[in-house]
Amino acid sequence: MPPVECVTNPDPRALLAQAAAGFLAGRPDCLLVLRQGILRDDLRARARAAGVRGWVNAALCTFAELPRFLGRTPRVALGDVERRALLAELLRRHATRVLHRPGRDGAVLRAVDQLVGELCAEEVGADRFRAALEAEGERDGFDRDRDADLADTYAAYLAALGDAWRDGRDTLADCARALRADPAALAERLGGHRSVHVLGLQDLRGGWGGLLHELARHPALDAVRVFSAVRLAEGGAVSLVPPSPALAAISAPDTTRELETVAARVRALLDDGVPPHRIAVVAREARPAVDRAADALERFGVPVTVRRRVALREVPVVRAVTALLRGAGDGWTRHALAELAEQPYLACGLDAAVVNHVGYRARTTGLAAWEAALGRLEREARAAAAAAGRGDDDGRAARRFPAPDTIAAARRGFRAFAREVAVLDTPRPLEAWLEWMARLLTDDPWAIRARTLALPGGDVRIARLDLRAWDELAQVVAAWRDALARWGDDGRPLDAAAFAARLDELLEGDVILWSDHEGAVLVVEALGAAYHEVDHLFLVGMEAGRFPRRAPASPLLDDRARQRLIAAGLPLDSRETWERRERQLLDVLLAGASQVTLSWSRKDEGGREAIRSVYVEELALGRQLPAAAIEEVPASRVLVPGRRLVADDAAAAQAAHGARIELLRRTTAPSPWNGAIADPALVAHLARRFGEDYRWSPTQLESYAKCPWAFFSQRVLRLEELAEPDDDLDPRARGTILHEALRRFFERLPRPAWLTAELLEDAGDALEASLDAAIAAQGDAWPGHPALAAARRTELLRVLQRFLVHEADFNAKHDNPRSPRRHAIRLGVVRHEVPLDDVTLERDGVRFRYRGTVDRVEECIDGRAGGRRFVGAADYKTSRSSTPARGASKGWDDGVVLQVPLYAHALHVTTGHEVARVAYRSLRDGETVHELQLWTIDRATGEPVPNPEARARLAAALDRAAAHVARVRRAEFPADPPASCGCPPFCHAREICRVAGGPRIEKGR
Repeated sequence: MPPVECVTNPDPRALLAQAAAGFLAGRPDCLLVLRQGILRDDLRARARAAGVRGWVNAALCTFAELPRFLGRTPRVALGDVERRALLAELLRRHATRVLHRPGRDGAVLRAVDQLVGELCAEEVGADRFRAALEAEGERDGFDRDRDADLADTYAAYLAALGDAWRDGRDTLADCARALRADPAALAERLGGHRSVHVLGLQDLRGGWGGLLHELARHPALDAVRVFSAVRLAEGGAVSLVPPSPALAAISAPDTTRELETVAARVRALLDDGVPPHRIAVVAREARPAVDRAADALERFGVPVTVRRRVALREVPVVRAVTALLRGAGDGWTRHALAELAEQPYLACGLDAAVVNHVGYRARTTGLAAWEAALGRLEREARAAAAAAGRGDDDGRAARRFPAPDTIAAARRGFRAFAREVAVLDTPRPLEAWLEWMARLLTDDPWAIRARTLALPGGDVRIARLDLRAWDELAQVVAAWRDALARWGDDGRPLDAAAFAARLDELLEGDVILWSDHEGAVLVVEALGAAYHEVDHLFLVGMEAGRFPRRAPASPLLDDRARQRLIAAGLPLDSRETWERRERQLLDVLLAGASQVTLSWSRKDEGGREAIRSVYVEELALGRQLPAAAIEEVPASRVLVPGRRLVADDAAAAQAAHGARIELLRRTTAPSPWNGAIADPALVAHLARRFGEDYRWSPTQLESYAKCPWAFFSQRVLRLEELAEPDDDLDPRARGTILHEALRRFFERLPRPAWLTAELLEDAGDALEASLDAAIAAQGDAWPGHPALAAARRTELLRVLQRFLVHEADFNAKHDNPRSPRRHAIRLGVVRHEVPLDDVTLERDGVRFRYRGTVDRVEECIDGRAGGRRFVGAADYKTSRSSTPARGASKGWDDGVVLQVPLYAHALHVTTGHEVARVAYRSLRDGETVHELQLWTIDRATGEPVPNPEARARLAAALDRAAAHVARVRRAEFPADPPASCGCPPFCHAREICRVAGGPRIEKGR
């Protein structure tokens, strides 16, 4: 029996020359087994250079192709889908103690699948595994339950495989079995060769140990040699002098500039005549680094050979199919239907605009409820259109609806859609769900596959990806049905959500697409580049946590439990073994190149600081990477030299034109690129629309003052801020109830009402009765989820109680000689919700009309007034932050405090009385905000006197209101929010914000 000879050499190039010496001489003399296909390309390139034109019937294969020469047993290997489907079902049956938990089966299944693969590859039996789990060691109750679940599941898995099937990841062990079962067959398959050379083996896991043992004892072989950069065993030929490539490094501010700097260097090498296939760009992991690197190289005009990997569940066409199941599982919510309507792959007939219109009005779920809601919407829209046709209103009601014919078409589309998907609302066994999936993929009622051929932006890669994924999804369903027919399930009915979860468990695979270029720059993950020889290697992503890659954490076994199983004799990897292999992988990559450039970014994708890999630190400390060889890309270098920015002179001119526009926008002056309408017809239209017959509201004018662009988008373009309705009390209903409750409460008091602490103490029942009446006034049903009614009522009552306590305290300060309120005119509450139907204001030649509703009107009850009639007003706001400029006094200087000044003017015009005070009142804490005390009590005379400062502020605010009206009539809507306001996060125009530099953070947020 020939021993296995281990030839160790840290230089991959020398290893290839030794292992394939006969091939390179034109006389293949062994079965040559290569780590991966890229080494076969290296071998052929060397052979051509040596004048060898090729080999006839050469015994040459990769690790994955070994069964072609070593043989296989009759047992059938499971595919990934069949295996995961079987394991998932066995977990549901046997792992009932702790592992099987609905909602988290996906992570558990992945971990169990990985563990089972390690065990099957080494032919670990069920009894051996159970014994290792039960070996002595510190275990708590959870550990014992988990170990029992694992042991039972693994035993059931091996029993299900029986003698006819095998795991599929035990190929090497299966080859060993085949060698034992039929020794004579090997000699025939080797064609007379009596030696086996294995190149690129880094460790003996996965069944290599057992296979090498069988090869070494096989009578048809005289020699078995393993050529590796890692010392796998004692003895054998060893070369301990590793190659020393020239090292350089790039430290970049972020990943984008890191990869673009690498791409610039690669392009420079190509321009200097380096063959593309002699350059490789390598990342430790494929996703997302490989795709990003390939994209960066393509931006620099570098052809690449790359294997792109996309998770099957993330491919757009697969997401379109799973969106149907998610929609049914969610109960056909607005979000689900809108997503389906906007899916470019589904010709389902849904209208996203109509769906959103219905869904944002009221929470709607279920196909029947949607059909009824669409019918109501069409009837309301036709009634509004008929009213507009009769001239009953100015068309405002009709504008609130989509066109009636559009709604009718949407209803027809929805009915057709509902007929197809109604089956998804009925729970059914797994077999029936898979039958539905198979019909969907075969009959394709929404022409999904045909739509994959519509190339977005002309990118054929997306179509290739979709078509491949569509076929793989069909294969998943077919394999799943085979597994179900073979091993069955529990037969319990599943709803759409449960089936979607099970389907997601099986969409673990990747869709792989190779680029069209051959002989181009290779972009690959590290494991795919091991033992490959190049002249120039670029190792990207050399940050801590990426290379070395952290050992994957398992939800099943922590390090302590895994170490216990290793100590019990199971062939599992420890953390130390993982870390050693990471270092060996780096060494073999470095040894395969003449020039190596390491690169890393100083910030991660989230903008957080990143540090370079410990491997870089070691190389720097060992003087293999001197500081002079590290290029530090400054953060100020926005554009990487060499990147092509424009396609031609016309594009450059367009870019310069855009830059001039941006510079002009930064001045915030109105212009055609900053809110100034230039078309004369549109200007004239806006002047007529907002002319002297238009009735403004103070809220509209404040909206313009805060941001003219936001006003334009809302009032002119009629863009709406849409919020998803939920089962809780919405802010509008909450405000309405609070206002109504205060109105009813003050009406129960003698008027004019002057609230005191004593009066409030006696009025507790009146407040609760007022709140209950305000809630009842909203309709028969509580305007929120019934389960929350009691809690929300308590919350509203506390808000009202807190406000009234502050109200009584505010009034008490008028009697405090040391309080500034002592000189304010006392005003008692007389009315709430007072309408202002039509008020005219003219300032600086600008005349406009406005209307509104004053939340609260007050009258003078102060004996010091000498019989003069004074009035006041208060506008309720939820809190100080709800007032203009969030209550900051600078709001007056910026001209955004307009509502209380306009109410002051309106009260003076409509009542003929002097206005003593106007203000906003915070319901949350009773605070008085932006108060104007236009009249006060003189300290010396004790008589009412005007307040010059407040009256000047009032006059300035009215002037600003008129100026805003004039700007609207001139069609000026610049994106220029005042510094005191900024851009609130809830602005409906945020997605189309034209503020130079992006939305400004609102002061105080």
